[in-house]
Amino acid sequence: MNRHSNGVTRGRPCFRTLCLAALSIGLATTGGCVIVVDDTGEWHDSSDYRGESRRPRIGVEIDNVGPALAEQLGIDRHRATLIESVYSNSPAARAGLQRWDVITQIDGRDSASPSDLRRAIRDKGWNGTLALRVIRSGQPLDVEVKIDEPGSPRSHYDR
Repeated sequence: MNRHSNGVTRGRPCFRTLCLAALSIGLATTGGCVIVVDDTGEWHDSSDYRGESRRPRIGVEIDNVGPALAEQLGIDRHRATLIESVYSNSPAARAGLQRWDVITQIDGRDSASPSDLRRAIRDKGWNGTLALRVIRSGQPLDVEVKIDEPGSPRSHYDR
């Protein structure tokens, strides 16, 4: 490999430089993209590696619930997740989840932090179903989200 001191390998930024760049703009800390280098040396967003997701996902952008919203809803903000956006043609969209829904339960458990949600999706795996309780416009709502098979046309979401 022809690696230079400026972080470029054969005309491309090296992996270390890309990781540092991702960290500097907050991608790694917000659940954004992770750069994956395939066996040909090409790099891709990990959520769309070779045209399909490498891990189960439901097609939402999530964040922690802020203190003001948690107080207004009467919930523990550390045990809930805010849905910031829903990708069209995703399992979340088909289940009826909407932007600004707040997830308060996952499969009947009251702990629904962003890390709890990611863990539940990973544990359910492809073709799994999540039972979520959300708060929408102040009202509780139960939603079931079916995770698609990898490689199915439905596993490619419009962003």
